[in-house]
Amino acid sequence: MVVLSASFPTDKRFWLAVDTVLVVVGVCVAWRLTILGLYNNQAARLQEKPRPGGQIPTVPPGTLGGNGEHCDSVWVPTAAQTRLETNIRSRWDQYLKRKHETPPTAYCLWQCGLNQCCNGGLRTIEHFSLIRDTLAPGGFEGVTLATQGTIDRMDIFEEQARRWPGPKVVVFAVYNHTANASVSAASQIERLKEVSRGWKNTKVRIVTLEHYPGIDAYSRNLEDPTMTLYPVNTLRNVVVDEAPTNWVFPLDIDFVPSATLYHSLLRYHIPRFNTINRAVFVIPHFEILTCKNRNRDQEHIYSRLPLRHSNLADALLTGEVVPFHVQPKLLIPGFPSPTDTCFGFPRNRSWPQGVGASNYSRWYYESSQQWHGFFRLDRNWVPEAYLEKFWEPFLIARKVEAGRSRFLPRYSESYVGRYRNKVSWIGQLRAERYNFFTLLQEFTVHAPHPTINGSTVDNKVLYRLMHRLDTVNKKNQARQYLKHKPPPISAYDNGWRCRKN
Repeated sequence: MVVLSASFPTDKRFWLAVDTVLVVVGVCVAWRLTILGLYNNQAARLQEKPRPGGQIPTVPPGTLGGNGEHCDSVWVPTAAQTRLETNIRSRWDQYLKRKHETPPTAYCLWQCGLNQCCNGGLRTIEHFSLIRDTLAPGGFEGVTLATQGTIDRMDIFEEQARRWPGPKVVVFAVYNHTANASVSAASQIERLKEVSRGWKNTKVRIVTLEHYPGIDAYSRNLEDPTMTLYPVNTLRNVVVDEAPTNWVFPLDIDFVPSATLYHSLLRYHIPRFNTINRAVFVIPHFEILTCKNRNRDQEHIYSRLPLRHSNLADALLTGEVVPFHVQPKLLIPGFPSPTDTCFGFPRNRSWPQGVGASNYSRWYYESSQQWHGFFRLDRNWVPEAYLEKFWEPFLIARKVEAGRSRFLPRYSESYVGRYRNKVSWIGQLRAERYNFFTLLQEFTVHAPHPTINGSTVDNKVLYRLMHRLDTVNKKNQARQYLKHKPPPISAYDNGWRCRKN
């Protein structure tokens, strides 16, 4: 007993303290698991609810606004819808006033760790040289195409501009880390100044991605330590901030929108969407395949890009166009095999996780039946839109929402190069309880172009860095999810659709 009492204290206060510590530790662990479970692991609960496995989702009669009505019929908003739109307009006016009164935003061009900008790595908008500004005065109703890319993509931007008559903001990046790159950059800038003379309603900026060995932490891990990684999310923030309208369409520079998208947004969708709080449009994206036995000239490829849904549907049937990195039959049940065998889909590029949650099946069949409008990606029907961690659609969103201090989430500037950069933004929208609506009839198509993917070693190193960053950010987003309340119910929560004839 003496040994036992020496080894194991019998004081009740000691064991009470031990019990208290164990309880506190248990509560902390349970709370952590609860936070992560509420945000990331809802699939088990959703799978218990009936879902239309493998078939086209059907909509119960009367639940989808606008069934059967003509798209041009007179629409009169309710009093509640008018109040919400007035609130958003007021917030937009306050945003514009505050923007002129506050110091310029600083953007991080060089990263020194996870969520850590380097000392001296911040730059204001003055660092991004203004090449051209022919923007018309902005407004509440318009939609700005906001894009960015390296300067060798200016030809693809011209194709974007042909299809988007509205305001456009673009930032081109040039490299000068070697003597050859510096000479090439100078000639490309001169060409940009000449070509951009004919661009209307466009604001063009350019940024030189200089290399600073002492502060550029990510490049030290690469095979070429003099290469500065492309600050993709930083440039996305720049173009969104420069947009003169409340509605913005952040689109990568190598994707071309349908020719009817801008007009349909202004005529049918934006007025109704202004009555929904915290909602974004999902624009399905596709890619055009090349055939080895046919002309692969870049201008010829631009002529093959579909203009509207009817052209896209024909190209899908031949196999010339597919959902981005996915075979159509994996997303659209019952879709036939391609009629043209020349356009072989590369199996090693199949990635349905990136686009599947946009509900291509319903989009394709309802658009083929000449329906216009939008449908909500409901949690019960398409839980992947709120759970799939690799989903990365292109979205049209508002910079200012109704409510106090409610702004569009910014892109995390810690993401550079490839991997997870857009996925992180989608996760932040989920954390702030945004709802997703897929737009019928409209789309974007990836224009193939020469690309430099970097070495396999560099890609693996970058993937590990971005994966670690994504893990940290997802935990933060899970905590934010609990703090945000869902937006109020809207008359268009179930979507809206119409016919033009």
